[in-house]
Amino acid sequence: MTEICVYRKGQTIVKYTLRGHTGYAEQGEDIVCAAVSAVSMATLNGLTDVIAIPVGYEMAEGYLECILPDSLSEEERHDADVLLHTMVLSLKNLEEQYGEYITIMELEV
Repeated sequence: MTEICVYRKGQTIVKYTLRGHTGYAEQGEDIVCAAVSAVSMATLNGLTDVIAIPVGYEMAEGYLECILPDSLSEEERHDADVLLHTMVLSLKNLEEQYGEYITIMELEV
């Protein structure tokens, strides 16, 4: 099971974490895990390489954490929100289809 936590201050996403493998299929054949990884990594790449936000992140086997800095300009915050809300929507769509392999929690910080 992959556990996804989205941390918010109001409507603003300030952090996300993913833990574990989905267990849908064997490693290398797990389309659900691949989809979750692709969506979350595309978001991280968009934040760091497209809009050049100096996010804090940590990656390890079966783990990803991304923390946004508090001091973003209005434009950076807007662009980050577009990416992050799109990520959450995509992950929720996956959860609807594969809920026994993915769980999403949204927490207020």
